[in-house]
Amino acid sequence: MQLEKMVDPRPAFPKNNIPIALSCSEYYSPYAAVYLKSLLNCSSSAYGYDILIFTKDITPKTMKMLGGVLEGREDISLRFLDVDQYLSQYALKVHDHFGVESYFRLLYPYMLTHYGKVIYCDCDMVLKSDIAELYQEEIGNAFLGACIDAVVVGAINDPSDRSFGEYGWMDYCRNKLHMENPYLYLNSGVLVFNLARFRQEYTAERGLQDAQDNQYYLLDQDALNTLCGKDVVILNLAWNMTTDVAGLKWPYIQKAPHSIRDAYLKARMHPHTVHFADWLKPWTNPNEDLGYEFWNVARELPIYTQILARMSGEQMNRTVVSPAELRRDMQPMGVWKEWKWTVKRWSAVILPYGSKRRRAVKRWYFKLRRWKWVEEP
Repeated sequence: MQLEKMVDPRPAFPKNNIPIALSCSEYYSPYAAVYLKSLLNCSSSAYGYDILIFTKDITPKTMKMLGGVLEGREDISLRFLDVDQYLSQYALKVHDHFGVESYFRLLYPYMLTHYGKVIYCDCDMVLKSDIAELYQEEIGNAFLGACIDAVVVGAINDPSDRSFGEYGWMDYCRNKLHMENPYLYLNSGVLVFNLARFRQEYTAERGLQDAQDNQYYLLDQDALNTLCGKDVVILNLAWNMTTDVAGLKWPYIQKAPHSIRDAYLKARMHPHTVHFADWLKPWTNPNEDLGYEFWNVARELPIYTQILARMSGEQMNRTVVSPAELRRDMQPMGVWKEWKWTVKRWSAVILPYGSKRRRAVKRWYFKLRRWKWVEEP
């Protein structure tokens, strides 16, 4: 294992090399460890797994932790690549649950110059099959091998959907992404990248500048759909089986064309990957769709208790409020605002409870408001 950041890597194994690229931050590293463990569980000694993690901020301590997941396996290589020098000149938009790491994918063809093809996977997933099988998929000279995004295609099929505000998904794909066939919209969570084709057609600056100038809603995923057009190979949806999220995705999948909806249902029965796409994850809500797939793997890791501790801490941060917020939440809506609570608190100092002074002021206030006064005992 090379547990330090490097540049210009070469294939780790002389034959049967399976290059796998990941984009990861320091924060996401425990979940990347679960992904690596699932890869280890599904691996075969017939191949060499050449894992390349692209990052800006992963620390040496975390590199060691991730390397420990794969310790003792001579057929698995783990290396880290620093992308900071490539992205520092761009102002790339992120929002919601997305991070700048999403854009790292656009750099792969130009940072992996000794590779012709590479698999990319998001870190928020677990593998259920040997990823070497995915590398064997023939994509010819297409830009990418990827899976249809069943959720987005379902939204495309619904003219009333306004996820982008005034625009429907069909209009967005045609007019913003310039897609000839929006029903070929791809999910970028799992990709077989034809690096050589990208280097032949585009520069690194072209892809990043396009993403910066257009400020796409789905970031680099939209950028890749724009750049690649229909020159792609559609993979079995089982390689990127995205889970439901809080029951919100299934209604969209039901709107997708029958062939895509049926492919999704078939993929759920025997997924090669379980992809926890979108904002809710099993490590924030363990009851999420197929969340047990993540936890079954996480339990095998020494950092399992750390993942649990982080989840508990973040849940507490979401539920514990300040005393002022708590007081406000305990009152009927519209009764007390914070400034009113401050006045009431100080009035207890100036007008002590049970004092003649407080009773006299209170009686005067009731008369002013024309409320009925009942003499206190």
